[in-house]
Amino acid sequence: MAGSPYAVSAMADVTDFASSSVVGDALTVATAGVQSEFTITSSDRHGNLRSEGGDQYLVHVSSVAGSVFEGEVTDAADGTYTVQYTPSVQGTYDVKVYLGSSDKTATLLVEPGAACASTSVPNGSPLTTATAGYAATFTIQAKDAFTNLRTLGSDQYMVRISSGSEVHNNPVSYIGEAPNTNLGRFTVAYRATRSGTFSVDVRMAHSPGLTGSYYRDEAMSNLVVTQTDSTVNNDWGKGSPSNEVGIVDGFSVAWSGYVKPTVTGTYTFYPTVKEADERVKLWVDDQWIVDEWTSLSTTVETVSGTLWLAANALYDVRLQYKDVSGSSSISLSWEGPNPVSKAVIPSTSLFSASAPVAGSPFAAAVYPAATSGTVSTAFGAGLSVATAGVEAAFTIQARDHLGNPKTTSDDTFVVRARHNADYTKRNIVGSVRSLSGNMGQYSVTYTPTWKRNKFSCATPTTSSVGSCEPGASDPLAYHEVGLVDSAYTISDAASVRKQVVGTPSNLRGAKHKFHDLLVSQAVRGGLMATYYTAVDPEGTRTAAAPQIFSGTFRTKIVPAVNHQFATSQ
Repeated sequence: MAGSPYAVSAMADVTDFASSSVVGDALTVATAGVQSEFTITSSDRHGNLRSEGGDQYLVHVSSVAGSVFEGEVTDAADGTYTVQYTPSVQGTYDVKVYLGSSDKTATLLVEPGAACASTSVPNGSPLTTATAGYAATFTIQAKDAFTNLRTLGSDQYMVRISSGSEVHNNPVSYIGEAPNTNLGRFTVAYRATRSGTFSVDVRMAHSPGLTGSYYRDEAMSNLVVTQTDSTVNNDWGKGSPSNEVGIVDGFSVAWSGYVKPTVTGTYTFYPTVKEADERVKLWVDDQWIVDEWTSLSTTVETVSGTLWLAANALYDVRLQYKDVSGSSSISLSWEGPNPVSKAVIPSTSLFSASAPVAGSPFAAAVYPAATSGTVSTAFGAGLSVATAGVEAAFTIQARDHLGNPKTTSDDTFVVRARHNADYTKRNIVGSVRSLSGNMGQYSVTYTPTWKRNKFSCATPTTSSVGSCEPGASDPLAYHEVGLVDSAYTISDAASVRKQVVGTPSNLRGAKHKFHDLLVSQAVRGGLMATYYTAVDPEGTRTAAAPQIFSGTFRTKIVPAVNHQFATSQ
């Protein structure tokens, strides 16, 4: 008929939610602190796309743990709608999209956000207390800015302890294991050798690369720009490093940050320049390993420095460079244990900044270890000079195996003044008491009874008068030895000492009366038992050989004396 066919413009029917689509990664996965987005596209019941807006969509997100938030819906007025949300709590959620009484549901997993230093938490008593000479271990739990527990081991932490001249840079290792053991957790151990208060500085390194400071002069005084450089690998030729520097000669650059070795071993660093007029200095781990600032002492191809580094530790690195004239070029390479071949240090091993974790730095009290008798010391006049019948005194300073003075007074020391080699006389036992102040010091007193001075056995071995030979007759007026003061020398005493050691019998006799002062630490835990295989007759005991047992079998500590010995067959 007339006018046929007619052009009919068919509009989509009203929105049918069952036919409409909801798409986007943000329906299934998101990251705390990061805005996420998905799209709703409206269609009628025939599947036709709607070309106009106006639908009233609502988006509700909730977790079993009780975290709830709403999605923000933006109408594009063309039948599509953008939904945005920013989660803050990790976990599993139900995402419900409503249109009227109808809804569609998706399961959403919110992952923790990027690690945050101020919310990451170290845990463990070694943050505040430790024992000298023993490993102290604590952990670091990585968290994001919303205090969600991190689940990856890619974060970078550094731990340094210091007290005066003692400084330690300690490796930090990841201990997390899939699927859910210690996720986001790191461990670190340190060992201090001195007692006292140490600073435990726990920091998180971030921003891959090094911080580059560019100067418009050679003296590094006219700073014009600071930026983060992913690596140091520049060849400026005869040009300028940047528009801000603006000159092609007479500029300088200083890079700083941290370097993290991938394996433990010896590393060689190569700060390579192009021409002999260029200058370079490299500082790694608190020391200059390359210093070619005044003049190049070698060819530009072989400038290098070597040192030992531990894996998983972050070391300070500073690189200084200046160009005088001509072409300019600088790169920083390294070569280490297998598989670290010579190459420009990658950005994955460089970090330009760090920030302290929650509570850092900590003050750790490092206490002395258990007392060591062999390292403990004694001082005072009573160790070398005394008067018969008059109480003598000296002081014991208890120390641990590293020489640290003890701060407690619960040790037991035994002091005995022996009558040299005369075993018929009982030892004089000293009195030991702890001094106040918890300084690990003990006051000792004892009363000697035998007299001995420099005339008692001090004649040179070349003289027959007053010698240490048994039976020698010495005038009483000279304290049993006929020798005047002027004849006594240090060498005389040394000779006498040799006689005494070489001939024990020389220690016997009235003119050789003196005290050996034994200072010992008594160790708790039982008695020292020595087992022998033979018994010598009582009559064989002499000054030179006082023991009555022989044939030592073994020696050990026994908690108590309560033995039953089987009869040998």
